[in-house]
Amino acid sequence: MEKLLQSLLNNEKCASSLSNFNFEADCLKLLLSKLLGTLVILGSVLYKVPQIITICKKSSVEGLSALMFILEIYGQVITLGYNIRGGNPFSTYGEYVFMIVQNVIILLLFFIYSKNNDFVFSLSSIVFPVFFYFTVFDTIYVTEQVMKTLFALTVPIFIFSRVPQIIKNFSQGGVGALSFTTTFMQVAGSAARLFTTLQEVDDKLILFTTILAVGLNGILMLQIIYYDMIVGKKKSDTVTTAPSASSEASTPKKRKSVKTE
Repeated sequence: MEKLLQSLLNNEKCASSLSNFNFEADCLKLLLSKLLGTLVILGSVLYKVPQIITICKKSSVEGLSALMFILEIYGQVITLGYNIRGGNPFSTYGEYVFMIVQNVIILLLFFIYSKNNDFVFSLSSIVFPVFFYFTVFDTIYVTEQVMKTLFALTVPIFIFSRVPQIIKNFSQGGVGALSFTTTFMQVAGSAARLFTTLQEVDDKLILFTTILAVGLNGILMLQIIYYDMIVGKKKSDTVTTAPSASSEASTPKKRKSVKTE
C-alpha cells in the first residue's frame, strides 16, 4: 500500500502517513490533486472526440473558428514544453499530449470540409512539426529564457483562441457545430487543473493561464446552454405550435342554424 502511494504521490512522508491511516490535511489534498490530475489526463483522451464526431456527422465545420484551433494547438505545445522543462509532475500537464493530437485531427477536418482554410492549413502543417520539435526538445536555440517568454505569450494566444469563437457565436446567434460535451469536458478539466496547480505547481503564470482557461471555457459553455438549450427550445416550440394555430385559423367555423317558428 505504501509503495503504491509513494509511486502516486512521490512523497514519502504522505505515503507513510496515509498508509497508516493518518489523514493529514496536506496529504489528503495532495492525494486528491493526484487523483484529479490522473482523471483529467484519462478524460483528455476523449476531450475532443465529441467535437470530431459532431463535425463528421454534420460534414461541416460551420460556426467553428479555425483560428481558435490553430492558436490553441500552438499554445498547448508551448505549455507542454514549458512543463516538461520545468520538471513539473506529469499529472499536472499530461492532458496536453492527447489534446494536441486531437486538435491536429480537427485541423485535418477543417481542411476536408472547408475550402477557405487551404492556405492556413498548409502553412500550419509546415510550421507545426518544426515548432513542436524546437519548443519541446531543443535547448540550444530555445533557451530557458526563450521558453519563459514563449509561455508568457500563451496568455494572449489563449485569449485570441477563444475570443473569436465567442464573438462569432454572438454575431451568428448560435454555436454551430460546437460540441456541448467537449466544451463541458474542457470546463471541468480546467477547473480540476486549477486545483492541481494550486496544490502542486508553484508558478504564478501557470496559475493565471489556468484561471483564464476556466473563465473563457465557461463563457463558451454558457453560450451553448443559452443558444442550444434555451433559444433552440423556444424556436422548436414556436415551430411546433405554428401549424396548429394556422390550421385552426383556416378551418371554417360552423354556422349555427336558427330555427324559425
